[in-house]
Amino acid sequence: MLMIAVDVGTTNSKVLVVDQMGKVRAKAENGYHLISRAPGQAEEDPELIWQAIKKGLSEVAGAVDEEATLCFSTAMHSLLAINQNKAISPLFTWADTRSARYATENLKAFALASGVPLHPMIPLVKLAWLKAENKPLYEKAEKWLDLKSFLMSKFTGEYVTDYACAGSFGLLDCQSMHWNRDAMNELGLSNDRLPRIVATKTIFPIVNKKLLKELGLNIKQLVIGASDGTLSNLAQEESDHSFSITIGTSAAVRGAIDHLALDPQNCLFTYRLDNKQWVMGAPSNNGGNILAWWQKIWNVSYEQIGDSLTEALIGADGVRFYPYLYGERAPLWDANVTGKMLGLSANITQSEMIRGVVEGMLFNIRSNYDLLVKILPKPYQINLSGGVCRLNGLPQMLADIIGLPVKVASQADSSATGAAMLAYAALGVTMPLNLGESQLYLPNKTAHELYELVYRDWLTKR
Repeated sequence: MLMIAVDVGTTNSKVLVVDQMGKVRAKAENGYHLISRAPGQAEEDPELIWQAIKKGLSEVAGAVDEEATLCFSTAMHSLLAINQNKAISPLFTWADTRSARYATENLKAFALASGVPLHPMIPLVKLAWLKAENKPLYEKAEKWLDLKSFLMSKFTGEYVTDYACAGSFGLLDCQSMHWNRDAMNELGLSNDRLPRIVATKTIFPIVNKKLLKELGLNIKQLVIGASDGTLSNLAQEESDHSFSITIGTSAAVRGAIDHLALDPQNCLFTYRLDNKQWVMGAPSNNGGNILAWWQKIWNVSYEQIGDSLTEALIGADGVRFYPYLYGERAPLWDANVTGKMLGLSANITQSEMIRGVVEGMLFNIRSNYDLLVKILPKPYQINLSGGVCRLNGLPQMLADIIGLPVKVASQADSSATGAAMLAYAALGVTMPLNLGESQLYLPNKTAHELYELVYRDWLTKR
């Protein structure tokens, strides 16, 4: 038996063919671009996303030489209007903040009941915005979909989403796992205008035989899967006793819990993964995109950034950077906040500025870690993933800043791996976690004590 895991992210889709031992037999990756022509705009063309997914599936079809099942991981907080089974709007992504002024107090209770903080990233707020400012589109939309239900309809003919993705709408009652009636009344929506909600291990027959023939795949069923964040947390070593930190374009800190727990401060998300596990966490807008921005400003390579971390001392000679170039979700939940750099003088070198930038990004992640340990037990280890892991010196910095061992695995496709694990479990098969070689970074006591002083100073000036 083989599993074809499709991971649909914000800017690219990955397709992995994974066997029952967790070995990747084939892989394809295809990208697409955000449309950002106006302040706050972050849209995508759903058709381009679909073409990228089909291309990836076609590219791995030759490796599927035995019985196979399809499964999905998708990005959260997406929104798309459908009329007569056709998209009539762009796909509004989590990064689109044009609805910011509609994140008002009257919606806060709905977001909390859904397990997600109130923020313009969530469809709840975007729907309030579109209802007020684009009434023709709002009324014409027969259904409002997310990426998962858009994708599911291509294979099954049904508009259906899973527990984890439904939670990211801000419209879910996560006690009952049904759409929140009061929230729907607030928006003037009925249940039939949103996808049907099912458990993450639900198995569907694939009815679109014409599509399978086009892709060159002979498969009969699919498992709906979950969201990329929850599945990434699943594909971690001893996820019950460790936190996962992902630093890709953005960043997130996550931990597993065996029961529903909502953050009364509405600063952390809680999404249901399956009947036995929930995932809590804190997402940041600012991760690798911060380093990419500074690379352009300074015209330096990733390698040169890594070299600067060893050339400058802890604390960057007083440089304090606040990485809110793209607004912020956790810990501030302020779409309009901006970044800043303090402590500059004529004696400051580029290496110290670079170190200050990396420290600021990691201090922000540390502050999200601090939010999470107020509710979840302190972990014994951090599992670090994402493209920024390859930055020389960064994993050790993170270990020293948090004061816990940090493990980095060579297998970087955690969301797709988690999707395969979940789908195999739905079929009664236990797939071992195959992360390849890993490297463990132990915190240095002296460095941790120094970082604690710098971190406290960073917090006071935020």
